[in-house]
Amino acid sequence: MITTSAVTMRVNTKVLQAIKSEAKKSGKGYQTLINERLAKATGLTIPPVVRAPRTVKKVTAKPLVIKAAKKLKATKPKKASKAKKSVKAKSKKK
Repeated sequence: MITTSAVTMRVNTKVLQAIKSEAKKSGKGYQTLINERLAKATGLTIPPVVRAPRTVKKVTAKPLVIKAAKKLKATKPKKASKAKKSVKAKSKKK
């Protein structure tokens, strides 16, 4: 089992840019590349990082739209109270 530790450190901006650029070209993550470089510098051998392929699920909003439409159809407008009706009737007479 490979164990890792979270680390916060400051790195020269130009060094970090160079590492990120190299990582992008190689298809590796920049943190993986930094880890490999540190291991090599200390004489350690670490097993290669094997990542599971990423799967992308297709997400559509259609079911939500249909559900919202059904909800709107199910809710009927509330009837006006008697007090509101009398106020509306009085304003129409004027």
